[in-house]
Amino acid sequence: MKYGETLQQRSIPEWENYNVDYNDLKRLIKVRTTRGQGEALSIPGHGNEAKALKAFEHEFYRELADQHQRVDLFVHSKAGEISRRLAHLDSQVGQLQQRYALLQPGKIPVKRLERYSRAEAAAEKAGEEIKSLARFVGAQKLAFVKILKKYRKWTGSPTLDSRFRTKVLDQPAAFSNRDFGSLLNQYTQILAAVRAPFEPTQKWLGGAEAFCR
Repeated sequence: MKYGETLQQRSIPEWENYNVDYNDLKRLIKVRTTRGQGEALSIPGHGNEAKALKAFEHEFYRELADQHQRVDLFVHSKAGEISRRLAHLDSQVGQLQQRYALLQPGKIPVKRLERYSRAEAAAEKAGEEIKSLARFVGAQKLAFVKILKKYRKWTGSPTLDSRFRTKVLDQPAAFSNRDFGSLLNQYTQILAAVRAPFEPTQKWLGGAEAFCR
């Protein structure tokens, strides 16, 4: 099955507006590099054809960069949102722990149990969103890799792939190289703190590595 048909499945349905416009990009390559009945043009060493394709390559690079920036902004915004929610939740759990410390073991009021339950649900929701964000990132990165491969196939030019990877896709700050380890650590620590009063001897999670299995 073609990737354009599976991108939404691989990504997160509710975030589809932030997906790479894979089919549009693929269509643009085909239209701009095809002569006659689907005959792909390769880049020759000289001539008008080479100039036209070089101009298109610059244009297509800018389009890819714009698409990458759009995805990057979304990932950065969503990760920041999750981090802020976890920080707020951590503060709430800390307050609950202080109050619980004054009580006798096993004597947790019903209202406080409800607060712990809500905190646990909020932590689990944040954990699911971290998983979703990692899945979204993987789907978008693969979309860029495949569209670059498609461009090289239809034009015969390796320069766009090399340029885009070096200047954009492989940059440490790019969304495609985003490390969610700090978010996972926030999540696992909060969840362990929420559950500790009820099963203090159980190790709930093996950290970020176990979470991703």
